[in-house]
Amino acid sequence: SAALILAINVVLFAQKPPPGILTTVHQVRSLSEVQASLHRTLLIRGVVTTVSGWRNSFFVQDSTAGIAVDRDEPNEDVKSGDLVEILGVTKPGLFAPSIQASRVRIVGIAHLPVSRVFPLGELVGGAQDSQWIGLRGVIRSAYVGRFWGHTALALTIATGDGQFTAHVLQFDGNPALLVDATVKIWGACGTIFNDRRQFVGLRLFVPSMKQVTI
Repeated sequence: SAALILAINVVLFAQKPPPGILTTVHQVRSLSEVQASLHRTLLIRGVVTTVSGWRNSFFVQDSTAGIAVDRDEPNEDVKSGDLVEILGVTKPGLFAPSIQASRVRIVGIAHLPVSRVFPLGELVGGAQDSQWIGLRGVIRSAYVGRFWGHTALALTIATGDGQFTAHVLQFDGNPALLVDATVKIWGACGTIFNDRRQFVGLRLFVPSMKQVTI
């Protein structure tokens, strides 16, 4: 309710959250589409893995899981590695439950999560949606483009199980020099889906070239 949101804002992050407030990403991601649509209040602390480039959205991960966070208006500009506390509500998302944040506060810095390198075939279905993951493959194309109004380096990377696209948000140098390089790359797993909430592919959101190892 509005009263509950106001009460949490008054004591935000200073005290233990009231009973019934969701405090972990796993709790949010475990909700059904119907449950998430009830806009349950949440108060979560985690590390920003990367912004997505879509409006004011970003990915955050705590010790339990990763999730997408949307904001109507940013009250803090966040970047990869920021430790944040998020006040908001659940929403069903277009593929999986996500967060609609009313307030985001940067409280420090943190290490990015440790993740193994996944075979691409293991990601089919979207089980790793919004999670920080690693992938390995050969860069087949590299070009700079505009995506959702933001400039990014787009890499098409082939693996033994198929190919995927990675959007690198901070980059320099000549992209053409990356073609045919075998790389390990880490980022937030973004799911490509249809209007029936079905998995059709994935793209990786990568903060910078620091997460690309040749």
